[in-house]
Amino acid sequence: MTTQMPLPLIEDLGAVLIGASAALLENDVLGGKVFLNGQLCWVWDAGQDDLRRLAAVQLVRAGAARVNEVAAGFGVTCV
Repeated sequence: MTTQMPLPLIEDLGAVLIGASAALLENDVLGGKVFLNGQLCWVWDAGQDDLRRLAAVQLVRAGAARVNEVAAGFGVTCV
């Protein structure tokens, strides 16, 4: 069985890579999307900060990325 590599197209759209398998595509007007292994997993509209935080937490809980990787990708600091 072969392992599929993440789709390179997401990087061409300006996504921020988080860990080895996640990507964040975010816009101040439209909101954000998190892709996990190339599949859309979490979506939020602009101003829905609670859903943005939930997506960040879920990335860590799912084991997709470490806390420091998620914090850097989402542009926040971990204290």
